[in-house]
Amino acid sequence: MEEFEFIHHNTEKKYLGLVVVDPIIAAIHFMKDRDFKIVQVTSVDWSKDLDSQYKDLYRKENANWVTEKHNIEILEFIAICSGQSIIHCKIEIKEGIEFEFEGAELYVEYSRIEQLYEPVCHLLKTYGYYASKRIWDFISEWPAYYDIACLRLLEEDSITDQMLDLMLADGVKKVEDDRREIRFYNETGLSPYD
Repeated sequence: MEEFEFIHHNTEKKYLGLVVVDPIIAAIHFMKDRDFKIVQVTSVDWSKDLDSQYKDLYRKENANWVTEKHNIEILEFIAICSGQSIIHCKIEIKEGIEFEFEGAELYVEYSRIEQLYEPVCHLLKTYGYYASKRIWDFISEWPAYYDIACLRLLEEDSITDQMLDLMLADGVKKVEDDRREIRFYNETGLSPYD
């Protein structure tokens, strides 16, 4: 199972970044009881030649809105993706939610943060974060890059305000450091990959 340990919340651009989650497990929580459209799902087979490694399981031109029988469509989605190494997944969900998985990171754009409460709490519980509601209440309010690994397997009453405040301070510092680094490379024209 993946090690879901980071949540990046950007309140300005209205998205949550979840690192690292299984895209299929995550998708079913976001699609539950909502109209959705699977835009694209791509898998990779690393044992094949470069030209034939990638396979589209769903393609944009075939995307239709699922407005009824959500469970049947979700089961079909699971069956198609089962046993595949998914490297890209894009799903549009009515009410202004966009779900995009790329590599090992899932980004969920939202119009209202409350829309993500239930699926994110389910994901947190799936990955062993028993105090999912307390974690959600905190991360949904403040923009930062949260390292939540230290909260795994803790009950709500075991998580102190001081723990959350330290996590927030570290997360805000990471966001600021990343912005400084991006600004440096933009101003100098240098590349971090040189």
